[in-house]
Amino acid sequence: MKLPGLCGFAGAGVEYRPAPTKAVNEIMAGQMAEAGLKVAPNAPELVSLWLSIRAKLKAELADTGAKNPWDVPNQPTTEFFLAAAGQQYMLDVLSRALTDHNIAVARQAVRALE
Repeated sequence: MKLPGLCGFAGAGVEYRPAPTKAVNEIMAGQMAEAGLKVAPNAPELVSLWLSIRAKLKAELADTGAKNPWDVPNQPTTEFFLAAAGQQYMLDVLSRALTDHNIAVARQAVRALE
């Protein structure tokens, strides 16, 4: 649903998509990581950050049963991205999860490493 004239952004393509409140930060962070990857596609720290965000978002949305409203149709699953990324990135994701004490993300990283 397009919101015409929202905060003076008329014609800017601002689009409202409802999202669970607890997942808004991860959705925004994921969008910023994607924007960063468009500018610097070979930045490994951005790849591992994006993967961590996807894993955290998946864990947070699992509680609500909701889906990421910004995923495109037929987008591969988070598990696919984690497994396809490879060991280098999964170790970064695991390290970040352990630093943040996020067991759900750590479990996803370990499963992807298997």
